[in-house]
Order: sequence, then structure tokens, then C-alpha cells
Amino acid sequence: MNGKHGVTLWKDTDSKFAGHFDAPLEAIEAITNSNRGYIIFPAFNDDLPLPKDTTLSRFLGKIALEAFVFRLISSSTSTELVESFVDDDRFDPLRDHVRRGMDVNWPCSVRRIYDANKCWVDEKTQEIYQVMNEFDFLLTNVSECYFVEERDELFV
Repeated sequence: MNGKHGVTLWKDTDSKFAGHFDAPLEAIEAITNSNRGYIIFPAFNDDLPLPKDTTLSRFLGKIALEAFVFRLISSSTSTELVESFVDDDRFDPLRDHVRRGMDVNWPCSVRRIYDANKCWVDEKTQEIYQVMNEFDFLLTNVSECYFVEERDELFV
């Protein structure tokens, strides 16, 4: 849908379903009229097996690339860092895997850090909330870059 339509996702915690979504009619029409005609909503819970193909590593790779650009944009008012990242051919293997599934054995691992329904309490307002997404990068001194999506600790 290319970011043209807002879609709301709900997580079902009391059933075996991953959740459900609400979308405007235009979004549903865009899905049904597209060449592919489907949307993938990645869902992780203890009852659902992880995909055995490249779906998970390609999805995490896409998140990693976008998160890296987000981090670059957030750390600088200049576009120079983003342009340098775009031109950096060291990330081409990941880009190729994300776009075309070129490397079928791209490694990733999943490990739960805390319960999926874990709630936190804001110390100032006492409001209860859930952490839906956190991420960080590990850059090693041998030019390795690891993306860590910290909700369920997904590594790419």
C-alpha cells in the first residue's frame, strides 16, 4: 500500500489468532486490485511457528535498513550521512536479500526478552503501557553491523 492508507492493527491476547485489523475501504480495494493482492502482518506468539523460508530474515532486513536510515536522520541535520549509507556497497548484499531474496540462508535468530503481554508503569503519570518496538545497532570493530529489534530480540 506504499504508506498511502492508514491501517490499525490490534493484537488479540485472548485467542489463538495473532490479531485483526481495520482499514479504510480504499486500502482494501488497493490490496485486492494490486498484482500481489495480499499483506503480510508478521506475528509472533508462542503458538505460531516462525516461517521456515526467507520471510522473517527479509522482513527483519527491511526493518534494519529503514531503522538505520532513521538513526542517521535523527543524529544529523545533514543528508550527507544518509547519502553515504545509500551509496555504501557494503549493504548491497542485505538490500539484495530484502528486495529479491537473493541469499536464502541469511541468518537471524529470535529470543524472547520479556513476555509479549508485559506491561510497564510510567513513573510520573502511573499510566500503564506496553513497549511495542525498540531497536539498536551493534557495530563491531571488524565492520560488522548487527540490528537488534529489542521487543523479542530479533537479530539480523
